[in-house]
Amino acid sequence: MRKVMAVVTILLTLWGGCVEETVEETTTTTTKATLNASICSGIENLSERFACYTGLKFDSLSGDSVGSISAVAVRFLDPDLCELIGDYEMSGHGRFYCFTEVAYALKDPSICDRDLGYSTFFHPQCKERVESVLRNTTTTTTTTECDGIEGSYQKNECYIKLAKEQKNLELCKKLEAPPAPSGTTGTSMFRHYQDQQASCYCEVAVATQNTSLCPLCAGSEVSEARIINCYTDIAVAKQDASICEKIQDLEYRNLCYHTIVNVTENSKICEKIQESVNFSKEGCYRYVAMKKGDPAICNKINDTREKTYCLIDLAGKLGELRICNSVSGYEENYMCRMAVARKTNNPSICGSMTNPAWNERCIWSLLKSNPDPRLCENVHEIMGLKDYCYKKIAVDLANATICDFIKENTTRDVCYSEVSGGD
Repeated sequence: MRKVMAVVTILLTLWGGCVEETVEETTTTTTKATLNASICSGIENLSERFACYTGLKFDSLSGDSVGSISAVAVRFLDPDLCELIGDYEMSGHGRFYCFTEVAYALKDPSICDRDLGYSTFFHPQCKERVESVLRNTTTTTTTTECDGIEGSYQKNECYIKLAKEQKNLELCKKLEAPPAPSGTTGTSMFRHYQDQQASCYCEVAVATQNTSLCPLCAGSEVSEARIINCYTDIAVAKQDASICEKIQDLEYRNLCYHTIVNVTENSKICEKIQESVNFSKEGCYRYVAMKKGDPAICNKINDTREKTYCLIDLAGKLGELRICNSVSGYEENYMCRMAVARKTNNPSICGSMTNPAWNERCIWSLLKSNPDPRLCENVHEIMGLKDYCYKKIAVDLANATICDFIKENTTRDVCYSEVSGGD
């Protein structure tokens, strides 16, 4: 809970609809675009990466430019984004704030070194702040020990840890605002104090499961995201979806519901979800069905197409042909059976397909991972498809003996020629 980002944000990668390959590269069952922060992290251009991340973040909760970059950097644990903070009003102080928050979130003091070129004055404080957390994570603390610590950052961190351990809100009032460095207004330092104080309230709120304290989590940027994370953490801890209703933003409220679903695998909570940019009841049901391997949950989906692809994905995942009996629709049923054939590597399922096109497509999908000429035995003898199957494998494996299985003379001769290189 100590971070601007909370565990719940990781779950953005889990929903928003599924993208499953069920036929071949050109056939996918797509609902909404899958949200995957790892895709953004792989983008080299930092501006484009930031734009990618903010597509996952909700604009209604954005702050000023520096604050937004810092919040996204911390939310997705990506210190590279701090480099984007240029000549704003806070300039180097903004970079320091960003690097410090990410270093703190990752508990990695080496990230503080990346700020050396911008704010050497604040660098030691970044290191001390992170290292104080590392020192405090394994030891039991007392108020006497906290009082004896020099430096406001370290002392405040001590009290925050103690407040959480003792579930004592009064200890948050002991946090001290740092003195302003000579020649500065001390604005950046005071922001850290405000954030530490907010973090203390949040820690106690979650530790005591007291939602009335969540509004105190706002921090220096009056971040609604902190408050939302507080509600969500408590909702998950209590497995109480009604707490999510305190969240006004629809996307984050849905995210709260989904977070509880991820922990409980309770499909009943999916009913509370309202259609939004990233979430839907259908996507939630589909997620739970795949997690639990239960086709009955797919049947809770009202949308016929969504229900069908839920069943197809599940049949393919489990390798259970019986699930395909519930899939109506000519092509959809073939698609389901092919998914099971691929999962189980069972060519007889392909052989049972009366449609030659789907029969061939099914066999080809198996040949991609297993170029075994015996698979061609399951291809229908129509329009030379079986002979073509043998020819392709013979050429791919450079094995002329496979050409012997070809019945049609011309095709067999072509097979021998292509395997030998056209000689």
